[in-house]
This record gives sequence, C-alpha cells and structure tokens, in this order.
Amino acid sequence: MRAFGDPKFKPAQQGELDALCGVYAAANFLFRRLRLSEDCEKRRAHFQRLLDHLGARKKITVFRVCEDGFKSGQIQAAFNKTARDLGLKVQARNLGSVLKKRNAGDLYGLLSSLEDNEAAMVRIENEHHWILVHSGRNDRITLDDAYPPAKCVEVSKSVKRLKAADLVNGLVFLNAPSH
Repeated sequence: MRAFGDPKFKPAQQGELDALCGVYAAANFLFRRLRLSEDCEKRRAHFQRLLDHLGARKKITVFRVCEDGFKSGQIQAAFNKTARDLGLKVQARNLGSVLKKRNAGDLYGLLSSLEDNEAAMVRIENEHHWILVHSGRNDRITLDDAYPPAKCVEVSKSVKRLKAADLVNGLVFLNAPSH
C-alpha cells in the first residue's frame, strides 16, 4: 500500500470532474486520504457528494460558481460534512487560526508540524488559485495543483509562488481528535 505522501500519486485535474480549484484542492485531499489515485468513478461520486454539500446543484448557478468560485468557509463546511458521511476522522479548520494556535510563522512551519496524512489548502494570492500542500520536510514542500496539467510536485520552501500564499483564508485538513 502506498504512503499518503507518495510523490507519484496522480492528483485529480480540473476539467476531469469540473473546473473549480478550491473544490479540487479539498477533493484531492479526500482522494489521497481514501487512496483513490486513479479510480475516476469513485472520485466522481465523492466529488459529487462534496458539490451536494456545497449546494452547487440547488442554490448556486454554475456560471456564478465558475466566475466567483467558493469561499474557503463554504468548502470547509462541505468538506466536513463529506468527511463525516465517509466516516473519515478528519476535520477542515481555518488556516489562519491553526497557524496562530500552533505558533507557526509560515506555511513551511505549519507543514512541518502536520502529521503525514494531514495537509493545507492555500490560495496563491497573485494567481487567485487554490492548491493542496503537504509534506513539509527537508526544506521541501509537496503540492497538488489541479490546474491542467494536474501535477504533484516537490518544490523548495523558498519558491516565490508559495511566498505569495494567503495564510489567513485557507484550510488545514487535520486528523480529528480521538474521544
């Protein structure tokens, strides 16, 4: 069985299921957690469940969502409902509050404090684009970017693109506390 942080993992690509980077970042976390590297049928079912929890089919027009995207709070609520439905012991939390609580000064500091099966969804400010980042080890950060072509790449923590990350409005996908 592959480890969660396997760099050969194939992230879902925008356009494979829909065209929303924030939803894809959350979906790629679910797919990693469920070890669904290439099962498109199961990916689509879980993606649809996430969209259902976002209310995309009932209350929000496709045009508006594609133009404006979803806010991280909307994705957080939908992700948490989807994770509960699937029996996953994981919760999405606000990135800014987790950074403050863990006293992590930057994205790399936060990633270094996460468990191997935890990750963060960050927005690259100047690109208005969400990506999933994980595995902050040895001055490297692994990221899943759904923007075509979808890729899982390992980059230096000093990469300029990550320095432009919005560290307030993103999400952190954390293991749920044991009761």
